[in-house]
This record gives sequence, C-alpha cells and structure tokens, in this order.
Amino acid sequence: EYGQVLRIWGTEFSLSGQYLYVSTNDTIAMLYQYDLYASNVSASRITIDSFAGFPWPGGMLRLAPDNKIYYSMAWYDGFNNNFPYPDTAYNMYNMNLSVINNPDQPGLACNFTPFSFYLGGKRTYWGLPNNPDYELGPLAGSACDTIVGVIEDKPLLIKELKIYPNPVKDVLYFTIAANEKITEVKIFDAKGKEVLNVATHQQRIDVTNLPPGLYLLKVITNSEVYNAKFVKVNGN
Repeated sequence: EYGQVLRIWGTEFSLSGQYLYVSTNDTIAMLYQYDLYASNVSASRITIDSFAGFPWPGGMLRLAPDNKIYYSMAWYDGFNNNFPYPDTAYNMYNMNLSVINNPDQPGLACNFTPFSFYLGGKRTYWGLPNNPDYELGPLAGSACDTIVGVIEDKPLLIKELKIYPNPVKDVLYFTIAANEKITEVKIFDAKGKEVLNVATHQQRIDVTNLPPGLYLLKVITNSEVYNAKFVKVNGN
C-alpha cells in the first residue's frame, strides 16, 4: 500500500483471540486488523487507519484490563531527535493514546478513536508497559498453575551433635533429646558427596565399610538437624 515496504512495530490480540491488530512504523504508519478465524488469514487484513509517519509515527499496542487496546504514537518534527522531547513539545499526538474500543468487532466496527485517551499531562513515545493478566484462572492438568495454597514448613535448626567414639572403627553412636524422633541419617565425605543414607530410629550407625577419612554425619529429626564431623579409621 502507498508503494511502501512497511515495518511491523506492535501487535496485539483481541480478548477472544479472534482478531490480531498490527501497527507499522515507517513513512506511512498503518493499523491493520486480521481475522485469525478466517480460512485465509492474510487475505482477511483490513486497514483500520493510516497516518503519515511524520509527525506521529506508530508505536506499540496493548490490551488493557478494560478489554480495550491502546495504541501509542511518538511525535516527531522531522528534523530533531525526539527522545527526550524538548520542553516545548507538548501536543495532542504525544499527550494522548489512541484506542481500539471494541477489539472483538470486525473491521471498522472495532471503533478506533485516534488520540482519544488523555495522559493527564504526561507524554508518550512508541512504547507501552506490559500488562500481565492477573485474573488468569488455573490451567486444567497443569501442576504448576493449579496450586491453590502453600503450607510453610517449620524451619529446621542445625545443631552440633554429640558423637562417640571419634575416631571410629565400626559403630558410631550419637545422642539426641528424648522427645525427638529420628527420620533420617546421612553421611557425607570430605568432598560433600553423600556416601550413606539410612532410615533408622536408632542412635547409632555402622560405618565399618567406609574407607578411612574425614566425614560429616547429619541426623535429621522431626524438629532439628544435627551435624557432627568424625574420622573413620581402619579396624585393624
């Protein structure tokens, strides 16, 4: 159109997803609507409006919580860099957003109104902020999107553990409070690799098969985490 190769600047879908709006930014700024339900989407393109790229080149499109699509344009005098605007550059083009009032209606029934949303004395460029849809419901079948609550576990405190004997040849003993219940016992080597993991309620663990070296014993109970370092030596 108009003998120009136009570059796409902004895109946005109507709330239903049936219509796609595309803005271009070039010598001629175009605003198009595509019907994504049409058998030939490319052929469904309708020109909603067109603007001379000077003095108001087209910018971004955003679907807002009121289900309208807002369209930003920057003002450009054709000679000077318009970012940042000079203090004298206040006009209808950069102090208002254009609005597609009924994005789910076909063609001109979408009710596009240029420069109709006043920004309260502020000025716009090409961009618009992202608007996350905070009202999205859970996605059926998705473990991530269907979480309805989180149970916060009581934080476990790490404490020093009393152990004996140390160094140890075969069986290592440890003591915890009488009202605590052991849920897991782990042993890590000097490189931090887990070498033993035992589910036991007893306050001892057989380390006979561990090679000699320095180890970390971790005892996890229903309310605490205990750590202790020990040295394993040969039994001979």
